[in-house]
Amino acid sequence: HANIEEQMRKAPPNTVLVMPEWQTKPGSTVNSMGGLDNRGAFDAMINQALQRTPGLSGKGLSDVKDVTMIGHSAGGYATNLMLGNNEIGKKVKDLVLIDTVGQSATTNWIGSHLKDFANGDKHLTNVSASYMGNSRKQAENVQDMLKAAKLPESTMAKDFKNGKALDPAQLNKHSMVFNYSNELTPGRGGPHGSMPSIYIGRALEAQKLRGEQ
Repeated sequence: HANIEEQMRKAPPNTVLVMPEWQTKPGSTVNSMGGLDNRGAFDAMINQALQRTPGLSGKGLSDVKDVTMIGHSAGGYATNLMLGNNEIGKKVKDLVLIDTVGQSATTNWIGSHLKDFANGDKHLTNVSASYMGNSRKQAENVQDMLKAAKLPESTMAKDFKNGKALDPAQLNKHSMVFNYSNELTPGRGGPHGSMPSIYIGRALEAQKLRGEQ
């Protein structure tokens, strides 16, 4: 759907892609997760996926160095749970929110790692169109938290007017980037459907560039 294979070529070496199916009715607008909303349920799913992957037998979440977590649209609900209710949240180094709903738990997670963002040890990419109100609210909350913690406000950048998608170098100028994008890709509908095919690869490439630096 989002040219995942092509975009994964931009990821750092030894990257393993895991796409958890979290809906009880996949592909629907139903947000029910069944038992996945239990504490540690996503950890168990990731461990199972790794152990069943050829070449990774015997490996588990404890062997993973760091995690890039990417959520799109209703995937924001799953992202919230993975960050707040599972051990995998402790390993997240890059968080990419692509026009997601329900960002309250991700805001709490950001708040608990403000110094890591200020030091450049963690990165956030929050791009929006249909759910720009969620991103605006998170940007305002993050700005207030940085000010209260007396950390540089330059840690983050926000642009809800321009509408242009950012390239990897632009994503790397700040540890937290909030951006409105109305760019389209053929066959993806509006901006909401176009974003994954634009931003997954760019976020991974930005991470790769930081590693090389």
